[in-house]
Amino acid sequence: MTAKAEHTERIQREKLHFTEQRLLSIYDWFNTQVSTRQGRSRHHLDIGCYNGFALPTLAQAADHVTTLDIDPLMLQTALLRPSVQQLVFAQRLTLDQMDARAITYPDNSFTSASCIEVIGAGFEDQEGNEIRANELEHIQSVINGVHRVLQPGGLFTLTFKSQSNQRLSEGFNFGTHKGVPLHRKDLRPMLEPLFGQVDWYGHVWTARIPRIGNKYYMGIPVVETRDETGKYDELDPECFEPISEAQLQADGKRPLYWIAMCQKPFE
Repeated sequence: MTAKAEHTERIQREKLHFTEQRLLSIYDWFNTQVSTRQGRSRHHLDIGCYNGFALPTLAQAADHVTTLDIDPLMLQTALLRPSVQQLVFAQRLTLDQMDARAITYPDNSFTSASCIEVIGAGFEDQEGNEIRANELEHIQSVINGVHRVLQPGGLFTLTFKSQSNQRLSEGFNFGTHKGVPLHRKDLRPMLEPLFGQVDWYGHVWTARIPRIGNKYYMGIPVVETRDETGKYDELDPECFEPISEAQLQADGKRPLYWIAMCQKPFE
């Protein structure tokens, strides 16, 4: 491998590490919300498992986790993780190949659900070809399916890139996460008729980290450390804490990512 290729690979590895840290903060936060508002989840549904990095975190707050992904390669990649294998062996984790736009689980099957950076990240057909037409209709199908399989009182969170941020709307891309930024005004009519009140939170970037990307705003500095190999190490997890809409407004900040927290009404 050439020096340039090694450099490129290292940067991509650092970006992926940074992105996983940011997303794990959302899963940790969601676990806390579930524990506080409804107690331990009996059966959690996760849409879009990616490489499985977040599944052990979700399992910390749920008796059983079911994750679905349309891409069998992602499911296979997740199963390479020892922590995922242990959960499967303990019968606490199920991995299903399924299209999130056509969820086939029975009604009221899950006590909580998550869809982290899947909405707006693009959809694929069975052959893996990207679909951009009628994006909002595909998103509505996902939300409708989650609402159907979620039990009354169950919590559901989803995240998406914000189109209100000019950098994203101009094609801003970070790490491995691409896709179509969205307006909240497009998501509100999909969520509110089904879930009623939706609580909004956001992630905000403020300053550049060399070769990595932007720091997150939380009123505290982001501490960057590196190990002896030069690999990007841990950031202070507080930097990634979701910020409430009220706090965002008070600080005059516009998020790059929106986080919606929904609860299915009790019947």
